[in-house]
Amino acid sequence: MNRHSLTCMIRALLPIRPYVVRPWMLVGVLLLAGCDGNEQAGAAPGADRLVLPSPGERLPSDGSARRVGVTLNADQTMIDPGASVTLVWRSANSSSCTASGGWSGPRKLSGSEVLTDVQVAAEYWLSCTDVAGEGAVAGVAIQLRPKDTLWIDFKAEPRVVEPGERAVLSWRAHNAEACTARGDWNGKQALEGKLDTGSLLRSAQFTLECSNQYVTEMATATVRVGTVVIEWQAPALKVDGSAADDVVGYRVHWGQAPDQVDGSVSIDDPRQTTWEADLPPGIYYFSVSALDQEGNESERSTPVRKQLF
Repeated sequence: MNRHSLTCMIRALLPIRPYVVRPWMLVGVLLLAGCDGNEQAGAAPGADRLVLPSPGERLPSDGSARRVGVTLNADQTMIDPGASVTLVWRSANSSSCTASGGWSGPRKLSGSEVLTDVQVAAEYWLSCTDVAGEGAVAGVAIQLRPKDTLWIDFKAEPRVVEPGERAVLSWRAHNAEACTARGDWNGKQALEGKLDTGSLLRSAQFTLECSNQYVTEMATATVRVGTVVIEWQAPALKVDGSAADDVVGYRVHWGQAPDQVDGSVSIDDPRQTTWEADLPPGIYYFSVSALDQEGNESERSTPVRKQLF
């Protein structure tokens, strides 16, 4: 993916703000395209980067011990028999972790594992404890898709292109009898195939509608012309100088008005500090918040305006 560098930048220091649930602090530098410090509505589409504040957490004022926390996620929870699944987990303030359910045995405090040739639906559990015996448990259920279910595997590669570049649509409709293209393409389509989109000058949304004698299902693939990357720096230290080791993730928020930032996506890996804004074209406002292992969420950073093409 090609990413154009910003030709000019403006830096603005965000103020320290009080928080309600827990005392968090947001201090950071905000970078925006445009020499006047505002996002340019008429700017040519390309790879822009919005750098949001770096969330950080204060210690509880009473100095109390931190609780054990654990998260466990799967890259997919509904699969075909024989498919593979990747489990990703992270624990905080723990000294040991043990797997149970569909897997078993000791596990690292944080890590990932690929389950191959999954033939049985199962629940996967991970229990982590500290040296005092206090612990936390997380789980995820993997289900098998019934053999006669109508479903569509539909994707575009690449999902983000520069103006004038092209993408390839590929699809396979399982247990379908007919498929029709809608949106930015049209007409009858085979149950399985590939198609070159041709040169794209604007973002496009491709929908495939497939049916059998019982049901109709739809799948959509979007190709964005130009990239907007939301980025923030992971906090290294808390305000008291200790390590910020109990941040377990982030939440990126967006909306089409400053007071209606109601869309969101959760980032469960605290090491991930970027997110590509894969949204339909329009004007959006973005902000970010931080999450700890107890489920507390910081106050959101001030929304930043950006137009997606």
